[in-house]
Amino acid sequence: MYQNQQNLYNFKLNGANLIIHHKPEFNTQYTSIELPFGGLSKYLLLDEKIINIEPGSAHLLEHSVLDTEDNNFFSYFMRKGARCNGYTHLASTVFSFEMVKLDLIVLQEFLYHIIEGEVNNETLTKQKEIILSEINSRNPFPPIIKHGLKKILQNEYNYFTVIGESNDVENLDKINLVLLKKYIYSFNHLDLITFGPKDPNEIIDWFKNIMKLNSDKSQGKIKWDLNNNNETSGLVVCDKTDLTLLMIFKEKIINNVQMIKKQTIMRTFMELCIEGFIKINGNKLEAHMDYFNNLGISIFMTKASSEKEFIYIKSLISKSESGVTNNLNNDTLDLIKTKIISNLLAQYDYPDRISTQLHWLSRYNYSLDDYILMVQNVTTEEVNEHIEYLFSHIDNNLAY
Repeated sequence: MYQNQQNLYNFKLNGANLIIHHKPEFNTQYTSIELPFGGLSKYLLLDEKIINIEPGSAHLLEHSVLDTEDNNFFSYFMRKGARCNGYTHLASTVFSFEMVKLDLIVLQEFLYHIIEGEVNNETLTKQKEIILSEINSRNPFPPIIKHGLKKILQNEYNYFTVIGESNDVENLDKINLVLLKKYIYSFNHLDLITFGPKDPNEIIDWFKNIMKLNSDKSQGKIKWDLNNNNETSGLVVCDKTDLTLLMIFKEKIINNVQMIKKQTIMRTFMELCIEGFIKINGNKLEAHMDYFNNLGISIFMTKASSEKEFIYIKSLISKSESGVTNNLNNDTLDLIKTKIISNLLAQYDYPDRISTQLHWLSRYNYSLDDYILMVQNVTTEEVNEHIEYLFSHIDNNLAY
């Protein structure tokens, strides 16, 4: 067990991971339970077998797990004083559990339902209808982003949506979902993070007992890209009518520390783009800028406030990396690092905001302190080199 000076406890047992952020000043105990099965999960490796996973599988399974035949799941735990929910991300499924004066028996009941609850035809049919209604009523992305993602991801696009497309959901069958639940929804796959006032030693003893009783379940292994052969690519999409410009990069997915390093540099780069576009040549832009960066996919979208501004920003992008990196110096980079770290630490008092980041880091045996140190150590040379590499793979100026 590892304990640092900030009341952080890290305990590993039989492949499962427990992280306790002891917060005596909190009234509520917030617990986040993660399993390594998300929207981008494409293959289940089971002994010598390779089983294909269809788009939307993780999301449908998460919905089904939180359902019961009597439609009573959430109200049951609410009557016990707990609030719970579930979310499917690109790389994982997360279940949340909040309770004032945490009762570990109630948390254990919730955990056992997730891991050992059965998937039946009735709940699958019902949840399919709910998800299909979601798909038909809204798009997961604005049209220009959907267009760009389909171009760059091609047959992987449906996985990236997490929810899948209508045909994907309609074709999902119980046999595969039961198989996935059996081998992925395992105690040995658990990554459990909890924030709050509960005595850490009580939680650790509780966790040890659970793992002692349940650590022999067979496990499968999830892979995103079976051969890790994704090539780096990028594109720029322009919508002159809407005055929107979009840059999308797709990098090779690597399941090791280099992935975190790359993502850290890309996050720095995206912040740099915003700082750089605003300050280049002394022009102050009114454009709205936003970005997304996860699992090797980076999206940077700019919506200009006028046609003149649209033309100006497009000219900066067409100059490739030089338009941004020429504006980079150590002072600018230090400012960006401070912004990234400050935003991260500001979330620390809001467990529901920070837990996804902490789960992601813990899967690679990284702590929040490790990540902050990595951000601090990013150099201008690394950013410049990475930007140059990405822009060398870009297919520029595609009209939408």
